[in-house]
Amino acid sequence: MSHNNDIRLREIENIYIVYPRLQEILNVIEKIYCLSGVSSEPNCLFITGHSGVGKTCLIEHYLQNHPREELADRTCVPVFSVEIPSQASIKDIASTMLDALGDPNPASGTKVSMTNKLYKLLYNCRVKLIIIDEFQHLINNASDRKFDDVSNWLKSLINHSKTPIVLLGLPESEEILLRNSQLRRRFYYSHSIDPFNVSTVNGDAEFVKFLSIIKDKSNFEFEDNFFLDKEFYLPLFFAANGTVANIMKFIKLVFRHAINIDSNLIKREYFEYIYNKSIFRNESIFPNFQNPFSVSYETFMSWALVGSTLSTKKAFRSIARRKDNVPPI
Repeated sequence: MSHNNDIRLREIENIYIVYPRLQEILNVIEKIYCLSGVSSEPNCLFITGHSGVGKTCLIEHYLQNHPREELADRTCVPVFSVEIPSQASIKDIASTMLDALGDPNPASGTKVSMTNKLYKLLYNCRVKLIIIDEFQHLINNASDRKFDDVSNWLKSLINHSKTPIVLLGLPESEEILLRNSQLRRRFYYSHSIDPFNVSTVNGDAEFVKFLSIIKDKSNFEFEDNFFLDKEFYLPLFFAANGTVANIMKFIKLVFRHAINIDSNLIKREYFEYIYNKSIFRNESIFPNFQNPFSVSYETFMSWALVGSTLSTKKAFRSIARRKDNVPPI
């Protein structure tokens, strides 16, 4: 592979699209960050969304814009992110946070000593924002006692450190705040990242805008401008199961294919090829595993799943992966 192609591949992998709905959430996070240490009570944010809608990528993007800084006397960590471990205990969460802050022995000590060490590190590292992902793990198989203990520990963490928290989780994680009113009161802001909805005029326009930004950022040419044609982007939307993560994965596979064959021109046929060669074919939601890029638009629109989704005016929900080779009906 040539050096130029290697550079192009890296550029493709780094494409991240901040469309208007995501920008609104980023603006709220930045507001919370700026008020950290200024507001008498930390302003916290709760973000929910189904898998694949872009929660984790959003946080990775935010972290890149707030990097750690090595000072003469300390490591300054303005923002850090952790994931709630499955079946998490207080010690598990404290250890995960201590590790993220660079503690050499994050799992050592009692619950109280680990918590006190965390408070000290949050202060010494000048942390202004904590981001906690996979919040739904707090309720997975947890007893009421364990759930209450962890919820109250998080509440104390906010109160004692005066550090705002952004929580991210699946929609069912809302139960956590509903069950703990004192913790809920700390979260002034709440946002849901919903999937694209191509069955409404506004949703369709948003999806086209999303694709147009990708097109501009890619630095590719597109044959006959097919990329923004409804007869192309609707099959793409359904082929990728309607989620931002899958749509970006699909498009990046096509871009990689173009680079590998030394082409700066993206053709519709590349999507047909990638669909047949990738995992998307194995997880097909279409009748008899047909390739939506190989059939006519009329045939595609006649498929029951497509018609029913577009007529309901609701966002398309990704379908669970099949574990067998039985074609969908």
